[in-house]
Amino acid sequence: ALLLVCLLPVFKSAFSLPSSVVNPFIIITMNKEMRSVYAAMAKGVCCLALFVACSGSTQDENADSTEKGRELYLRNGCAVCHGDEGRGDGRLAATLKPPPRDFKEATAYKKGATVAAIAQTIGKGLAGTSMPAFAHLSAADRLEIARYIAGLQKSP
Repeated sequence: ALLLVCLLPVFKSAFSLPSSVVNPFIIITMNKEMRSVYAAMAKGVCCLALFVACSGSTQDENADSTEKGRELYLRNGCAVCHGDEGRGDGRLAATLKPPPRDFKEATAYKKGATVAAIAQTIGKGLAGTSMPAFAHLSAADRLEIARYIAGLQKSP
């Protein structure tokens, strides 16, 4: 009931309720059906607030993650084969058979283009190619690189 009383002003503006509803003591005089309507609205607002508060990364966090992934990508030599922008045009690309993956083409990934699949490929490498295993990297670092690489993919 206390939560409902606190949320009455929110309901008033959100649902265009009459001014008399903002009075917290009005809840006592409401009939049972109205109290259940307001209780349901309070639950909905609380669930929505909880969802928004826990919904994951903000744009700043995503940008930080992308920057960290790019830094790890460059520091661990990925660009030597795949190029600075992941186009498969690194300094060694012309000498490798098959050529390194162009990360912008999601259909060109042999083991899948999801973040999890890319992280697994980074960790295990690809047999029959020049892609070595980077098992020495932590799982967290492989995920950061994978998120960066997945972000290079073209939108369908």
